Amino acid sequence: MKIKLWAGGTPLPKTGEASPLPMQLAGVGLIALGAALFEFKKKQAAQKQL
Repeated sequence: MKIKLWAGGTPLPKTGEASPLPMQLAGVGLIALGAALFEFKKKQAAQKQL
């Protein structure tokens, strides 16, 4: 992959904007948050029945 040259002739560094990792980490975080909330609500419902 070739990096485009800008004014001054120095190439810009690759910043990782094509990387899917941040989106994947956000998805895993949302899944973990959903699972934690599910367990919390399940415990609350069990305590109300006592």
